[in-house]
Amino acid sequence: SGELRAEVERIARRVLGMSLIEDEPNRLEIRVFLDATKHRLPGLLDRVVRMIRLELELCRKALEAGDPAPLEKIAPVEEEIDRFYLLMARQILLASNDFQVARDIGVPSHHYQLGYRVVVKMLEVSADLLATVAEDLSKEVTRGEDAEELLSQLAQFDASLGQTMEAFREVSACCAHEALTEIEAWTLRQSMLSGSLIGRSRDKVGAARVQRILSSLGTAGELLAIINEITINRSVEPETVASGGGRAVVACHSPAAVSRSRTDARP
Repeated sequence: SGELRAEVERIARRVLGMSLIEDEPNRLEIRVFLDATKHRLPGLLDRVVRMIRLELELCRKALEAGDPAPLEKIAPVEEEIDRFYLLMARQILLASNDFQVARDIGVPSHHYQLGYRVVVKMLEVSADLLATVAEDLSKEVTRGEDAEELLSQLAQFDASLGQTMEAFREVSACCAHEALTEIEAWTLRQSMLSGSLIGRSRDKVGAARVQRILSSLGTAGELLAIINEITINRSVEPETVASGGGRAVVACHSPAAVSRSRTDARP
């Protein structure tokens, strides 16, 4: 049917490496030409994080300038994140059935594959939430005190994102715990901010818009908390413990540090 044909063509355009090669009245043939083993999953994940930070930067520029123009660039960025998400989901699916693929993309353990699957989904949803933030900002760019507070919230999310992904990359339970503590404190401050906003604002429509933005950022923060929980779990997973010579990898250091340590704590 025309509806099914349109859906197939839409999917083919969105998935990296997928092409529609046969288009006949009663038959469509699609092939994926991209070799999943040529791209290591941690590198793709880093690329997605950079694109999410670009979304944050564009929101920041719009708020600082009081101009929605930078927000027009967010939709294509979010679309690109979706394309990378679908590629990573395909990689993990292939890795679960083929150990060679798993080794080639850098996730040889089934435990790691499950963790990565959750992490890539959490980041994809976070990108969607930032796109909704941009949509609300584009209706009427917030100014004055509310704009300063939103800038602070964006900066807090950016810092938590960086700390969370650094902890995940280094399998640092200490850094993940620190990030969780920061996110919990941020959530509390955000709740207080939302309450004060209602009391002082005479523009109820604008206040509702800012509250939606705070809610989206708060939900994205909760997703980062899940990633930190995965990092803590990974530090005591059998493969991680084996790589540490039978010891759980804790790696207590600040995100800026380059050294890492191991403790003799056993799971």
